Amino acid sequence: MEPYTPGAEIFKDGVLYTARFPIPTAEEVEAELAEYAKDSPEVQAFLNRPPEDVTKILQEAKERFTYKLRPEAAEGAEKFIALAVTLSKRFEMDMEIRRLERCINVKTDIYLDLSFTGAVKQYIDALLHMASEFSIQPKDDENVILSLDYNLYDRIDSRTGEKADW
Repeated sequence: MEPYTPGAEIFKDGVLYTARFPIPTAEEVEAELAEYAKDSPEVQAFLNRPPEDVTKILQEAKERFTYKLRPEAAEGAEKFIALAVTLSKRFEMDMEIRRLERCINVKTDIYLDLSFTGAVKQYIDALLHMASEFSIQPKDDENVILSLDYNLYDRIDSRTGEKADW
């Protein structure tokens, strides 16, 4: 198929754009990491270290990172929760909201055979925009679980003093 170009006939039935990217094998990923490691002593050290148990890795992460309450966390979390509750009640969507260690988590079932338009779409868009991260997990053949996290803390790398990605 030809690549999509602006001005293409968008009112004809058919595929306008398609892309399929190869999934690398484990060997290809290892080779790519080895190539990347040539220029990075930190990556070399990581790749060459002996296998460790998960407890030690988690302990290193715990020591490396500190967590600083975000100034807008309380106000933002209240808005996030209120929006989720409104979505649940207004559209009768099953939902669970939890306070986890470092975030507010919202989980809701999304039925795959429904289209979301209008107000429902606006609420979901707003929640996705407010969320620090989200994931979609399969539930069964007809449903997925949409999980949204609103982080209450910034993760600070103690080596650099800068915010680190989660």
